Amino acid sequence: MIGWDALTFAAAAALCARIKLSNRRVKVRSGFLSELREGWHGFRAVAGRCVQGGVV
Repeated sequence: MIGWDALTFAAAAALCARIKLSNRRVKVRSGFLSELREGWHGFRAVAGRCVQGGVV
């Protein structure tokens, strides 16, 4: 059982080693107000379907 575990771990490590990652960093430009606006729209979409704690 432990041998099988070690074999699957080694296989997963070998597969993960083949993953190519870029060195570039992704810049996300979203300010506080845009995130607040997005969250408010999501809240309003869900709140319109809720009635006294139950989802309609």
